[in-house]
Amino acid sequence: MAETPGGTASSPSHVLFFHDDTYLGTATSDSYSYTRVVGAGGSTVSVQYRWLAPEDANCCPSGGPAVIDYTWDGSQVVMGQPLPQEMLDSYGPR
Repeated sequence: MAETPGGTASSPSHVLFFHDDTYLGTATSDSYSYTRVVGAGGSTVSVQYRWLAPEDANCCPSGGPAVIDYTWDGSQVVMGQPLPQEMLDSYGPR
């Protein structure tokens, strides 16, 4: 995880992937708040995403959770499904 030093739960972070000491890139092109790795085993890493609904305080996202599996296919990391549109919409235009 690449997180904001001194940040809070609402600070954006990135999940970084490595294979055999080689940096492969990030799980997503943009960083998102309320992101955490919830599982890893074999060739799969599971990442949980949450997001704010319009009435939520920054401390307490009610959106989600959505768990996305990222799998090493032998040559690259493959995202198991796209991020939920509701989550992307909550961040506005990027």
